Amino acid sequence: MARVFKGMAGVLNKALGAPVTIIPQAGEEYVLLGIFRREPIEVATSEGEATLMLASSLKVRRDQADGLNTDDLVEPSVLPGARYRVGNIVPSASPADDGFLYCELLREEGEF
Repeated sequence: MARVFKGMAGVLNKALGAPVTIIPQAGEEYVLLGIFRREPIEVATSEGEATLMLASSLKVRRDQADGLNTDDLVEPSVLPGARYRVGNIVPSASPADDGFLYCELLREEGEF
């Protein structure tokens, strides 16, 4: 079943994503492609249950976010000067290796 979904996250990320700078608590900052949202979204968890994420969020490919952890800082290119701290990280319900992770973002600084 996972083969049906393989590659879909990459297609969506390329079409809808934008560069996001990740500043880990330890190590060098890096840039990855992600989908940043300021409005609430409904997320299907890995258990298949729907949960509402009220905070800003970042959706990134699981296979590109191995080093992403709670309390890392995020600077979305679509909102220059804004900085967020990663709160909860929720894996998507997709069984594919390249499925998405949803990151709850807590505002640190910058414009609202």
